[in-house]
Amino acid sequence: MSRALPDAQTHFHRIAREFDDLYEAERRGPLRRWLDDRLRASVYRRFELTFETLGDLSGRSVLDVGCGGGRYSVTAFELGAERVVGVDFAPSMIELARRLAVQKGAPQERVRFVCGDFTELALEEPFDYGIAMGVFDYVEDAAGFLRRLRRVVSRRIVASFPVRWNPWTPQRKLRYRLFRKCPLHFYSRGELESLLGEVGFRSHRIVRAQRDYFVVMDP
Repeated sequence: MSRALPDAQTHFHRIAREFDDLYEAERRGPLRRWLDDRLRASVYRRFELTFETLGDLSGRSVLDVGCGGGRYSVTAFELGAERVVGVDFAPSMIELARRLAVQKGAPQERVRFVCGDFTELALEEPFDYGIAMGVFDYVEDAAGFLRRLRRVVSRRIVASFPVRWNPWTPQRKLRYRLFRKCPLHFYSRGELESLLGEVGFRSHRIVRAQRDYFVVMDP
């Protein structure tokens, strides 16, 4: 089964606003900002790397899988993307994303959000670029998920994969399994190289970004 676990869907539906607040400094107090800057540094770094890597998006189409509150999708629009589709399985995330698009003046004919399982949705393909940030932590069949991405994206895919060996891994695995009933998946660099080789990308590049691997894949 390539879909993300149902418990992950429940988890993100519940914490949508809290998670989206990571991108809005004014909605967080000084203590939380201080903690986020240290504990969630990978979230900010992979956002920067995504748009450094994709560059000029003028006239391009972008698929944002696991779009959350729409931060990547709307930024892609602001950088010139002609068509953006954001997909997330958490209804509350999609609601936040649609509100953000309206707030930023992104018209529905150019920026659209869909609630559902990416592996089962019929999408207007192909897309020039694909984004999958913070998704593979929760995907059981990563190879199947990547193959689906490879089929619908023609130019480049960027994605994050959580690093297996870092000081925060044990507590994060335990916390998510016990309190959120949501198993997580982590990767060593060797495991990630093996996965990418199995899927058969034309080329790929792996960059360490704090607690994540930031991976650039050319179909």
